[in-house]
This record gives sequence, structure tokens and C-alpha cells, in this order.
Amino acid sequence: ATFHAPHVLILDEPTNHLDMDSRESLIMAINDYEGAVILIAHDRHIIETCADQLWLVDQGGVHAFAGDMDEYAEFVLSKRRRGSVPEPVAAPPEKKQPKPVPRGPNRQVLDVEAQIARLQDKMRVLDGALGDPSIYTEEPRKAADFAKLRTRLAGDLEGLELRWLALHDETENA
Repeated sequence: ATFHAPHVLILDEPTNHLDMDSRESLIMAINDYEGAVILIAHDRHIIETCADQLWLVDQGGVHAFAGDMDEYAEFVLSKRRRGSVPEPVAAPPEKKQPKPVPRGPNRQVLDVEAQIARLQDKMRVLDGALGDPSIYTEEPRKAADFAKLRTRLAGDLEGLELRWLALHDETENA
């Protein structure tokens, strides 16, 4: 898409598997890039340091958003208060009949899926902490430790996903 021009980079969650130094190098590279960058990210730090224009994907359309990240957060919260965005609601506990415990590859798939879910939960917590810019100024050592842990967990997750794919293929071909 960018071979003959225009100079456009499309980056979707580019910081997901990066340590702190790599994240900062990426931010500097994006800011030095002379072309256009379309950045899709949940990482508030990279958005605040790189983006000069925000676009809102909402109600089936894409529109320029005139405010900054704080105003965006307020926009989302006000929509939730008005009922435009449903509050996350915990499902009522269901009374389930105990299911038979699968054996063989099916059981292994379920075990790997549970491990993946646990890792994703841990990574969400770390992402929340790393998404707060104050951690970098108030507790830089903690931020670095969190980033290293997240990088390790991302590698573990990748290994588990590969294992899941292999088990899934075994199950389908059995």
C-alpha cells in the first residue's frame, strides 16, 4: 500500500509486546517519521505522546474527535451515564449440571485455554498499570519491572497459543 507513496504507516497495538526501552524507541521513531501514521492503540501513553489528531469510531462511523484523551474519557463516561453504552453487568450465576470431564486432547485444550485466560487476565492488570503515565515518573523501577513481566507473559502467551493450535489440529484430525 505504501510502495509508490503516500508514506503511511498503519500500526495496530504496536506496543503490546515491547519492553520499556523499545516502547520509547518506537515513540521516538513514530514522532520522527515524516509520513502519516494511523495508530490503533489502547496504550494511553503512546497516544498522548504521538497523536496529534484523534478519531472516534462510534455508532457505525468514524469521526474526528476534537478533544484530548481526558475529554475522550469524559465522553465515554457521559455516554455510559446516559445509557448509550451499556454498563458491564455480571451474569447471574447459572445452575449448571456438571459436565463430564473430557479426556485426552480435549482435556488438554481446555487446560491450555484456562492457562491462556489466566495469562490474559494478568496482562490486562499490567496493561492498566502501564497505561497510567504517573507510574513512569513516580515509580520508574516498578514500571520497568511491570514492563519486563508483561514481555515475559506475552512470550508465555504466544507459546500457549501455539500449543493450543497444535492441540486443536490434533483434535480435528483425530
